[in-house]
Amino acid sequence: MEKTLGIDVGATKIEWALSRGGKIEKGAKINTPHSKKLLLILKKIIKVSGAREVGVCLPGFVQKEKASLLPNICGVKNIDVKAELGKAGGAKIFVENDAKCAALALWRKRGMKKDDDFALVMPGSGIGGAIVRGGRLVRGSGNCAGEFGHMKFLYFGGGANKISAGVAGSKNFFEWEQICGGKGIEKKFDSVVRRNGANKSKILRKKSAKEIFESKSALEKKVAGEAAEFFGVGMANIANALNPKEIIVAGSLSNAYMGKHKKQVMRTFSQNAIEPAKKVRITKCSLKNPSLAGALLLCKKERKINSFLGL
Repeated sequence: MEKTLGIDVGATKIEWALSRGGKIEKGAKINTPHSKKLLLILKKIIKVSGAREVGVCLPGFVQKEKASLLPNICGVKNIDVKAELGKAGGAKIFVENDAKCAALALWRKRGMKKDDDFALVMPGSGIGGAIVRGGRLVRGSGNCAGEFGHMKFLYFGGGANKISAGVAGSKNFFEWEQICGGKGIEKKFDSVVRRNGANKSKILRKKSAKEIFESKSALEKKVAGEAAEFFGVGMANIANALNPKEIIVAGSLSNAYMGKHKKQVMRTFSQNAIEPAKKVRITKCSLKNPSLAGALLLCKKERKINSFLGL
């Protein structure tokens, strides 16, 4: 029985799993290299695995299995990923956006229903997303439907009624992931620490977003609280615009937003959602790594999966 390989490329780590007959045989993870070293590492993983079919999911804009831009991985732009990785031992390569792969895995776990209807939000280093309507993935004309992390907020700093991050060329406009994604939170915390007069020599290391969310210190709580408030506002925007039956939260920061800080998230969600949208269910993803599970499913030759993906 031939082996299939699923690879989930994240902004900070690459995780992969080898499957035979639908059963996971082994898996591993490493730190994500940036620039063109990424392709070299992926080729090595594929070659060593001996897999004949490989599903790869990427955190960014994927069009016709080409990576036009991976915002949180430096030096990866306009690369024909399928063609490049196909050179590694002749394996058949399937390439897709990571959130869309996660949506595929969730749709399958939920019973592959023809009327399934949900929006997926994935806060991690950035914020990915996907939309499922009528049991099918919504792609949009450029395969970027569901890129919720790039919603813009007018931000002046401090609290949920004012914002604090900015996109180049836009004085006070910030993307949702710049405020609520891991990299944005870490940058914000570093800025707050310096504004509060912390001596550089006393900063032993930068804190990760997860550490900031888990901390009980005043500065960390302030930054985490603001991120949670704006996460709720962004969720309300999604509910208002799409009115799905359910919004599912996955990603490495899902435990923070749907755990310790859920009350803050739900409060600003309720304050900013229009009345009918307040009925949208908000749940935490039950799969450990839905993107990796979806990457493996890309290799399956099932009619229902192809229909879901619009192939």
